[in-house]
Amino acid sequence: MPLGPPHTSSTELIAGRTEQPADVVEQARRWLEDHTEPVTVADVARAAGVGLRQLRAQFRRKLDTTPTALLRDIRLGRAHRALLVTGGGETAAEIAYSCGFTHLSRFAQEYRPRFCELPSETVHRHRPR
Repeated sequence: MPLGPPHTSSTELIAGRTEQPADVVEQARRWLEDHTEPVTVADVARAAGVGLRQLRAQFRRKLDTTPTALLRDIRLGRAHRALLVTGGGETAAEIAYSCGFTHLSRFAQEYRPRFCELPSETVHRHRPR
């Protein structure tokens, strides 16, 4: 039994609670894809309109990952595609920086297990002869 009158926005609050989780992850994913500058999880949460705990919980529930891991995957994929088509015009370092990586050694450490070669090897293998 309610202890007082319903809140003036009860309907909107309840409706928002049922629709928000799927939208939060998608909205965060889109925002992450659009940003190559250094971002924090707090930036992502703010962009998705939720708190940090809810953002992390939704990512865990919907994608079984974290916002940081998704950002890394997005950036690695973007870098890999760019390395495949650079044609020798850009170095692996320039591409890594343009995709949002700030530590080249960490970029190479994350790139190699995913694509089975170093970023520089991808560039050389796909460079026109």
